[in-house]
Amino acid sequence: MSTIRATVRLGGRIREVSVERRGDNLLARVEGREYKLTIHSPRPGVYSFVPAGVGGRSVEVLVSESNGAYSARMGGRSFPAGIEEPGRGERVEGRDRGDGELVLRAQMPGRVVRVLVERGASVARGQGVVVIEAMKMENQIGAPKAGVVKEVRVSPDDRVEAGTHLATIC
Repeated sequence: MSTIRATVRLGGRIREVSVERRGDNLLARVEGREYKLTIHSPRPGVYSFVPAGVGGRSVEVLVSESNGAYSARMGGRSFPAGIEEPGRGERVEGRDRGDGELVLRAQMPGRVVRVLVERGASVARGQGVVVIEAMKMENQIGAPKAGVVKEVRVSPDDRVEAGTHLATIC
């Protein structure tokens, strides 16, 4: 099971968040508290979070974007929102392989907006590699280490699923 980790800004607060898929549910950890959730999206930009189990109260969150700034509306209140550290949410495989190759994989379904590097390019740790739009937010996937881009497997407008191989860095 893969885990997405990110530093998220919601309103004036910075929070450490991790999300792990467990069957049809998600296990979200926010500042050490765990939430087992089912998420529904009845239309773009609207997300309904339902606690797993019987009798849970659903919470509806509306996410909107204007000129590159995001906001979340919940319970009649609006908050500015966004990923505070782009690229922290990438999933990496092969960290311990002898050849030093790292495979970047998509964390969630989405659409490739931009590919920021090409095969053979040198990248610095944290430098953007691919930008994916997921849940109405653009997420820049950063290089987990300095190296050379061995391959890029996606192009702009490609649809990707969670786990899709995006690029390899060695």
